Amino acid sequence: MALAPRPEETHAGNGASSHTLATAERGLRLIVVEDDALIAMELAQTIEAAGGELIGTAASADDAALLAVERDVDVAVIDLHLKGRGDGILAAHAIRKRSSAAVLFITGSAGAEAVERMHAFNGSASLFKPLRYGELPEAILRALAADAHRNRSKNT
Repeated sequence: MALAPRPEETHAGNGASSHTLATAERGLRLIVVEDDALIAMELAQTIEAAGGELIGTAASADDAALLAVERDVDVAVIDLHLKGRGDGILAAHAIRKRSSAAVLFITGSAGAEAVERMHAFNGSASLFKPLRYGELPEAILRALAADAHRNRSKNT
């Protein structure tokens, strides 16, 4: 799977996303949980091109939880289907137990069960493959907004 079009091939006014992952102080700190190394690399490049700070990548639910705890992470970008023990939902639950990171699920499966499982995970957003470069930063910001709404609801 390749993301298209490349960031350097898009410019304002021709469909490029104007969403940035940087604030005045720093870029958003993100981890990518993806078991396909090429996709993880492309996601990382897109995050950095949008002004985000990639903290690290993980290929399993267990590694993702450890990475989120070791670092101050704002958002976890998680593939729904991971190889090995556990899946993206398990990774998200493990991260949420130990961190306040927002969650963005990415999946190539638009089946009813996958969609239902993602929506049941409160305070997250989802993005379906194939991905386009401009969609990722916007989806990350949606995940942050959903997480903020979850936190407000929890506190009222």
